[in-house]
Amino acid sequence: MTHARTVLPAAALALALAPSAFAGGPPPPTVIRADCVHEVSAPTRIVLACGDANAVLTGITWSKWGGALATATATLNANTCDPSCAGGTFKAYPVTVRADRRRRCSGATFGYARLRIAYTGDRPAGAGPVTR
Repeated sequence: MTHARTVLPAAALALALAPSAFAGGPPPPTVIRADCVHEVSAPTRIVLACGDANAVLTGITWSKWGGALATATATLNANTCDPSCAGGTFKAYPVTVRADRRRRCSGATFGYARLRIAYTGDRPAGAGPVTR
């Protein structure tokens, strides 16, 4: 079975992760900007389309968190936009999630530069891999 992957730019997602080891104390908190505004540690929900919330990851279960790579399973809820985005309905798609490429953000936080979503079953019409 092939898995379609969608790679989302970090600038749009503003993801953050702490480094794995710090001398002299605990590492800074590991966070993700889950609702386009607030940073949350290991969120169970991430808004992917900040302009209109037409794509949201829900039910996120992290199997790895706080290292160079974070992995999870989730459900992508995407608006069908049929007949229009205002009149569309949301359809759920099972996905896996990977966040990697850590970068320093502000203060004592670090951020992932990439978030990957792989559809494990059906996928939205027109969805395909995006690489940045």
